[in-house]
Amino acid sequence: MRPRHGRKAPTAYFHFANDPGVRGLQEIATVLRTVGNIQQLSLDVPSAAITVTGTPEQIATAEWLTHQLDQPARTQSSSRQNASATFGGDVYLVTYLRSATIPVGVQEIITTLRTVGNVQRIYSYSAPGAIVVRGAASEVEMAEWMIQQLDTQAGNQAPGPHEYRNPRAADDVVRIFYLSQTQTPRGVQDIMTAIRTTGQIMHVYGCTAPRAIAVRDTATRVAVAQRLIDGCEKP
Repeated sequence: MRPRHGRKAPTAYFHFANDPGVRGLQEIATVLRTVGNIQQLSLDVPSAAITVTGTPEQIATAEWLTHQLDQPARTQSSSRQNASATFGGDVYLVTYLRSATIPVGVQEIITTLRTVGNVQRIYSYSAPGAIVVRGAASEVEMAEWMIQQLDTQAGNQAPGPHEYRNPRAADDVVRIFYLSQTQTPRGVQDIMTAIRTTGQIMHVYGCTAPRAIAVRDTATRVAVAQRLIDGCEKP
């Protein structure tokens, strides 16, 4: 896939070797608009292509993103590497999910990143199972860690605390709690409500498939969340 620059630069034409179809092309366009902040674009569905007009930096960003997203649909044997690049001082991350295969699971991960990680420039491309993130280096680093922790199935998590400490903040902790006794979405919701109301922790969200709750706050408040979860998880 190569950009084809027209006479009135900067405009580029990106053709996809792996035809994403109408829905896929629309999702990629939304990625470019939402994550890349590239507003001037048009779709050529019959040719499986997107035309982008913007600054040279936006063209370079679009070229990199479309190249990363030009992937075949996800299969059981799919094995792809994450990719990242920097444009305009922001880091872009394209990460491919292995376990979250249904739209609800993908959306839960995205909502967790927005709610707990405060990551706002994020979107998904369904067919290859990709999530695209843009932000400061520290923000994207945290987002990548959270995706790795949440893209799993219940019972398959490694033992030990799953905790991320922001190296650029004095007391900023993200912890993923995997539930062993709570089996239902309603049960997960009840625990999240207890963390918000009793623990006074607002940055909390849960994912159903891994039966996980993500919490972000100071170390002291995260310890409070731990005690609340332990109390709710007693058989």
